[in-house]
Amino acid sequence: MVLFRSLVIMVGIIFLIPPKLPADTIPVNKYLYSLVSVSSDNTNHPAADAFDMDTTTWWALYNSGGYSLPGEMIIDLGDTLDVSGFSYLPNSKSPKAKADSFAFFVSMDPGRWSDPELAGIFDWQGQTDTKRRTFFFGPAKGRYVKIMYLTNTDPASDNVHTCDLVVYRSAYPVTAYKKNQQISFSYIPEQFTRDHYLKLQAFSSSGLPVYYQVISGPVTLSHDTVFFTGQAGIAKILAWVEGNDTLYPRQVTRTFAVTDLNAFYPVIYTNLSEDRPVRMPSLAGYPLWFRTSIDYGDQLQITGFDITVDGEAQDVFIKDHTAVVNWTPDSYGVHTVHVAVSASNGNTAGKDYIITVSQDIDSTTIRGLDHILINFPNPGQVARDTMHLPQFTGGYNKLTGHFFVSCPDIPGGCDDWDRGASLEVLAPNGQWVGIIRYITPYGVACGHTIDLTDYMSILQGDVPYRLTIDTWGTGGWLVTLDLEYGKGTPDYLYSTVDVLWNKTFPFGDPANLQPVPPSRIDIHDYAEKAVMNVVTTGHGWGENNSQNAAEFYHAINYFEINGVRMFTQDLWQTCNPNPDNCTGQKGTWYYDRAGWCPGSIAKLYRYDLSGYISRDTITINYIFDPSYEDKCNPHNPDCISGTTCPNCKDGFNPVFYVSANLIAFSNRMITEVHSPKNNPLPVNDFAFEVWPNPVKDLLHFYCEEVFDDATLSLIDAFGHILAEYHFGRNASLAAFRLDVSKLPAGIYYIGIRTPDRYGLQKIIKL
Repeated sequence: MVLFRSLVIMVGIIFLIPPKLPADTIPVNKYLYSLVSVSSDNTNHPAADAFDMDTTTWWALYNSGGYSLPGEMIIDLGDTLDVSGFSYLPNSKSPKAKADSFAFFVSMDPGRWSDPELAGIFDWQGQTDTKRRTFFFGPAKGRYVKIMYLTNTDPASDNVHTCDLVVYRSAYPVTAYKKNQQISFSYIPEQFTRDHYLKLQAFSSSGLPVYYQVISGPVTLSHDTVFFTGQAGIAKILAWVEGNDTLYPRQVTRTFAVTDLNAFYPVIYTNLSEDRPVRMPSLAGYPLWFRTSIDYGDQLQITGFDITVDGEAQDVFIKDHTAVVNWTPDSYGVHTVHVAVSASNGNTAGKDYIITVSQDIDSTTIRGLDHILINFPNPGQVARDTMHLPQFTGGYNKLTGHFFVSCPDIPGGCDDWDRGASLEVLAPNGQWVGIIRYITPYGVACGHTIDLTDYMSILQGDVPYRLTIDTWGTGGWLVTLDLEYGKGTPDYLYSTVDVLWNKTFPFGDPANLQPVPPSRIDIHDYAEKAVMNVVTTGHGWGENNSQNAAEFYHAINYFEINGVRMFTQDLWQTCNPNPDNCTGQKGTWYYDRAGWCPGSIAKLYRYDLSGYISRDTITINYIFDPSYEDKCNPHNPDCISGTTCPNCKDGFNPVFYVSANLIAFSNRMITEVHSPKNNPLPVNDFAFEVWPNPVKDLLHFYCEEVFDDATLSLIDAFGHILAEYHFGRNASLAAFRLDVSKLPAGIYYIGIRTPDRYGLQKIIKL
């Protein structure tokens, strides 16, 4: 135990860079390898995959099932050899799941191990680095080797993947064996050219002195002190200790970046467009919104916005990285808006926007989405682009969306199933706002109309959007959106939108019956009217959900304002006839549902909050139907499988998808700048593990990426969703076991989806 503790302390700061393959070192033939033991194994990615001569397979050491780091593997090399090194190749498909610190042992007896021949950390240059790492040491006689992974690079899990493990031996007989020394070399993070010097700290396990040398890079060295030259680049420092009659020499190289922060400038974002005039029937105020960001935000700060119009300085309202100017043009015609953003490194980014103010206003229809293809896996479930829309103050009093879904010319045509869909837009203040929640029809094309007048303030200029449809390969959709701006005098010239909730919440979970956090909101200064727009759709059903919740349960929810119940939300929707007259559907479109129907835009619940405008802050509580509890939920301690429900551990429990926005209206421009409550996330494949595969009965799951909202779908070879399960965090997914023993033999798919990411794995049922 003393040895292991000292080893952990030592390897936490060691860093090793191998030299090139020595001429007297050769790899041990992998055909001779055999596995002696492993601390964690699974049938999907067994330990033998680490040396099967196929670098597309890997051994997966998991932290599920009670296993955790440190983890180890012991290999029989097939003969007694002079072992002198090893190499490790991580998994490029899961770059986070790689070892960080390690220890490598050599022994004649797989049950007896002395000090490691080598201990250290790998030279990873960033999270995505998955290049092979090779290490050498003085020859050690033995037949067995042990690789021990002490830590990994992902603090959220203990996973380590090994695609390839190679052991090296001396090509020539060793006449005298010595002991391998270790060098501990303190970690060097990324440095900056503005830094002056860096003190090195390295120690040898033998107590012999450690020497340093600059191999390359924009630094100089005096004894144990590194001085920066003011240039950017990659620096490599060599630390070494000499050998003697009983010790091999050792050297370690530390690599780190030296970055020039003066090379980075602010980036300016805006919805303001130069391609379309700002229309207003009479000269009135128009809000000019700008956002900015800069790389190395932990080192650099945005220090100011300077905005002028036609050379005249404007009052700028700033919060964090967002600014707004309440500009009233003094004339129609061309105006120049100049924006300058300064950063703490002294750099400034500036841009001119040439804006035309026009008095001409007519009703107009703009195509926002033009036959956007959504299809899994290509091009994917999420489409992102920018809508180019009119800009105006007044002149329009109605905004109508004409939303069409049609069948693409792809295998499968229109998707056969009712899939959840959403359209979100990036508001000028940086918030992603849901404006349409939709459920696709069963296999037919349909058209829909929706009143979007409440969102006119954010449907102006160049508007980024993300369109999502939860389709899984049984056909796809072409989506078109026309926006019809109706000429007229609006009740209010201005409005602003704040997101209250935009998330999936469990329904009836005995451990968390009211999962929606209260939303505290300041209704904006100058507001004359305020409304809360809420869209809620229920999902999940079956014999393992009490009363077929939440899709087929008649839920009645409530809203409390400042602790007083004020509004009732009856979710039950009649689906036959279809609310949007989407006819000719296949499937079970005619069943009534909670908050939605197949082939229709989900119902909008609109509540008037104007009575609370005089309050500085209001607290809104969303209360899910208090009469409902899911007795089949795994969190119900009294649930007995086969009695209460067929399977208390089924996990496919009811959920509500909730999108709620607060809109404030005024005839005066709104001056507050609210911080964004949500930010766009990248859309990439969602990596997860499922094993064993092929499977007879129980499937296990693990996901490295941290999430707090995911849906797992079991899909047959024809794209039919057989079951769905909701998970609020990684641990619940890791503990879940999906029983597929009663399924017919064949090919199935497991899909996991979070609000912005998705992944699909094929499984074979035996």
